[in-house]
Amino acid sequence: MSLRRSAIFDKSVDKLSFYISYLAKVRIFMTGIPRIFKRRTPRRIEDDLIGRDFRDLNIAARSNFLKYQAEDFEKNNKAVFIISIGNEKQNGEKFKSIIDLINHSFKYCDIVVCDTLQRHNLKNTFNSDRDFEQETFNLGNNWIERNREGLALLKIPHINYRWNDFLKRDDFEEYRKKVLDAYNLDKEFRESFQETAREFMQRNEEKRKSEHIQNSIDYLIEECAIMMLMWQKEKYNYILYAGNEPKCFSETHKRFVAPVYKEETVLKWLEIYTRSKDLKKTLVEKIQNLNLTLDQLLTHIPGHIYWMDKDNFFMGCNNEQAFNAGLNSRDEIIGKANYQMPWKEYAKKLDAINSEVIKTGAPKYLIEKIKLANGEIKEFLSNKIPLKDRNNNIYGLLGVSLDIEELKRKQLSSSSSSSSSSSSSSSSNSNSKKQEKIKLLVNEAIELKKGISESDDLSKIKTLNKYLDEKLQRIKSIIDSDT
Repeated sequence: MSLRRSAIFDKSVDKLSFYISYLAKVRIFMTGIPRIFKRRTPRRIEDDLIGRDFRDLNIAARSNFLKYQAEDFEKNNKAVFIISIGNEKQNGEKFKSIIDLINHSFKYCDIVVCDTLQRHNLKNTFNSDRDFEQETFNLGNNWIERNREGLALLKIPHINYRWNDFLKRDDFEEYRKKVLDAYNLDKEFRESFQETAREFMQRNEEKRKSEHIQNSIDYLIEECAIMMLMWQKEKYNYILYAGNEPKCFSETHKRFVAPVYKEETVLKWLEIYTRSKDLKKTLVEKIQNLNLTLDQLLTHIPGHIYWMDKDNFFMGCNNEQAFNAGLNSRDEIIGKANYQMPWKEYAKKLDAINSEVIKTGAPKYLIEKIKLANGEIKEFLSNKIPLKDRNNNIYGLLGVSLDIEELKRKQLSSSSSSSSSSSSSSSSNSNSKKQEKIKLLVNEAIELKKGISESDDLSKIKTLNKYLDEKLQRIKSIIDSDT
């Protein structure tokens, strides 16, 4: 029986060919995960990305910038950040993380502490003639004192405002009357305010009395008059807030802002999110552990395993390749070429073969004569395949070379056994089943990675990460098993 047709040879080549395919897929898969955490430049911040962490904080901020085109965002880069003193998302570390997001996302951003606006809410809580304006102003003072450090972190051009700065302006009543008139005359407009007020009441069950609803409507009319009508003159491109846009805001914008500025980006709502960065830390550690697992697999795979770039420079190898090249570690081969190896006299021929595989994209099986570091010249059966990225572009080559003499010895050893034939057949079937199992798991892992990168939900990301870990552990256990 010829060497190529022998059972032991076929078994070894099949196994190593599978390893090549598996490692190529997993390497590509693993290199794609860190993109989830890649910091984008200000003009490219997207909705599916967690924003840059601020120093050693446990919070990261992000926003729904994807709603607007990057070019538009770059051109229209003036914002106003509104502070609701009762919103816990705008205090402490969360507030600092939002300021950091603003610093690396905008060219200009004013800060408005909406303190005395809250007097309407106090009316819902206390039925008295108390000076709610002064009380809420004091609450604003307290908020500023608590967040003084965060306010000092805003480095881009800005002005810090209090709500009274707008409430006391001569034109405030004019703008308030315009909104109030539209409220009284336009049924659809009025219902948007009532709906927004009811949503607030649903979150505060003890405040569902009719007078409380009216106080909330007064709150919203005042807020829209200042933010939508008065702020038009400032031509803020974006209103930033740690919460979603109330329906009455979008309706006010539609009636009073959009007709004036038409296609211009003026007073568009951007919701700011804050999120724990613990998940990011966990996923990064997971990636590091998985890369370590892959390195361990490479270490123990038999034969010479190596991968090279399109210019025939080594990008890595396994331990056996490094040892026979006379290197102290696998890392030493990175950046070296065949002409720098003990087999340099065969370098020209080897490079030509590798270049052909990379150019054509077709795998190549051949026998190569190689000189090792100890001076010994050996023949190897080599399997070379192109490495492709997720876009199917060839970026290098992965090779596996098996010592022919070693294969012959294993063949003879196998032939001496009376049950060699049945054993080979059983082993081949087992290996085939193993390969199919792992291929299925690898494909599932790739789909899970896609789900992680596209998910906007924290709990979903955690679940996907757990499943990903389980599948890669199963892959490792199958590869490590002998059956």
